[in-house]
Amino acid sequence: MANSVNLDKVEPWKTLQAKMKGDAGSGQIPKIMIFGSIFGGTGAAGFPTIARLLKNWTNSIGKDYPLQIGGVLCLPYFSFDDSRFDKNELHVKSENLVLNTQAALRYYQQQNFHENINVTYLLGADDQRQMPVASTGSSDQKNPAHWIELCAALAAIDFYRNDNTKREPYQLLARQSSGNLLWSDLPDREIVQDKLLHLARFSFAFLSDYYPRLRELYQNRKTYRATWYVHFFENKKVNLANSFDNELKFVKQFCEKFLFWFANIQYSVYGREVTPKNLIDYSSFAIVNSGILDLRGTVQNNEFHSAFDLSGFANIVDRGNNLTDLLKKMNESRPPTNSDQTAWSFINTLYRNCAKN
Repeated sequence: MANSVNLDKVEPWKTLQAKMKGDAGSGQIPKIMIFGSIFGGTGAAGFPTIARLLKNWTNSIGKDYPLQIGGVLCLPYFSFDDSRFDKNELHVKSENLVLNTQAALRYYQQQNFHENINVTYLLGADDQRQMPVASTGSSDQKNPAHWIELCAALAAIDFYRNDNTKREPYQLLARQSSGNLLWSDLPDREIVQDKLLHLARFSFAFLSDYYPRLRELYQNRKTYRATWYVHFFENKKVNLANSFDNELKFVKQFCEKFLFWFANIQYSVYGREVTPKNLIDYSSFAIVNSGILDLRGTVQNNEFHSAFDLSGFANIVDRGNNLTDLLKKMNESRPPTNSDQTAWSFINTLYRNCAKN
């Protein structure tokens, strides 16, 4: 892999190098974050290799080049049933994941990889979750989201907002109790909790109430005299046909993916249905069948139609306002005078009104 990389001519390295030069030229410190699963093959080998390549390149320019490299190392946090795999086909065995990790860590130590990385975040779980579907790779392998991956994303935020030249080289995170996960176990708990639950409320309201109402108006050519619709759509002369082909469609897809991701983050903590659900109570918008979680709803003509329990909206954030309270806020809201003839003003206002009081 190292021999095949040409930072000057081959993509994506060429673009990466250009961005690093651009940051340095504008007085910013270029920061590169590398993620790797230490129990696999490509990720475990690529993690130190990429760091060394970047470091060697900056050293060739000058040892004072202001590059900071961060790394997230994921130890085994899931398992899988490989009994269905073809024994003659090359594949990873679940029971070898820990051995792979030990071998990779020994190699990292021998190669002094830590000299090339400013800060390394070590992530793992002592309770590995069984993946519902196992595949030898490619598009057939679709692992559900896991809470370890949320921690990895938060590690990236921590790395990019700090000067990492004087920090401890290894960052560790511990849960209050093994086998459980609370908001207080996550870094920047209050900000993370507020932002994720705010987006969950918006996604729930958009999919379960406002998008279906707008779709019915558009498809059946019905009139609707709710104040929010008059102000954000009729008065602004918004073309619903264009909006359903663009912003409304994209936001709907995003909300579906987000709620599905968030529900899986919660489900991955235990790998089964439990009460209480400490991060988010997904029972009103997601359901588990045969160990696989999915959103509540149906698919018709390749489009998802939600069938959420509307009473669950109030439970997403400490029993906050319900959808009736949100409707009142929307009816009292007005779009900016300079807003264009799209649904973006409505979307933005709905999101802001879903903030926790």
